[in-house]
Amino acid sequence: MIACLKERKAYDIVASVNLLMPWLYNPISPFGVVVDKWSTKPFLKEHPYKLLLEGRINDLPWIFSNVASEGLYPAADFIAKTQYLEEIDQFWDDLIPHILDFNHTVDINDRSSVLTKIREFYFQNMSVSEATYGNLIKMVSDRLFITDIERAAKLHSISIQSPVYYYYFSYRGAHSKSELRSLTNNDYGKVYAAYLINCDHFH
Repeated sequence: MIACLKERKAYDIVASVNLLMPWLYNPISPFGVVVDKWSTKPFLKEHPYKLLLEGRINDLPWIFSNVASEGLYPAADFIAKTQYLEEIDQFWDDLIPHILDFNHTVDINDRSSVLTKIREFYFQNMSVSEATYGNLIKMVSDRLFITDIERAAKLHSISIQSPVYYYYFSYRGAHSKSELRSLTNNDYGKVYAAYLINCDHFH
């Protein structure tokens, strides 16, 4: 496999990622952690979650953070486009497993039930639309960022002696990365990495 990859152009390899993203750029991260204990020189012999639970991690200070609307990445790609919101509403069972990145982790026999529970929790009896884009952002934020960042912070605080810090960032500057992604000037909230990226150069 390595020999094959070395013969390919970098552009072709990167472009093939689209084959793993069936709707827009979702799932946003089609490649996850690879436990390579099979390797003669493994980088990661066991899953990080297992190592964390067992306290087999470096005892160093950690800092975790969230912004108020983490899910704007990737939701900013579709919240300003009525057509995309209608597609999510109409094809919920097909698209949400990719948007929320559980297509390969929730058992196919449980998927319908999980999808129903998610829709009831975040949308009650409402449609996915411009009127409920906040619900959509909250759903994506919770699944792709907040739940696991909070879990990781708690597990680190149990597993190590060093301090663990967590902060919640809710300030939105004059411009936002969401403007670039949504192609609008709408204020949808505080987006992922807002505190790391100078958004002024987008204008």
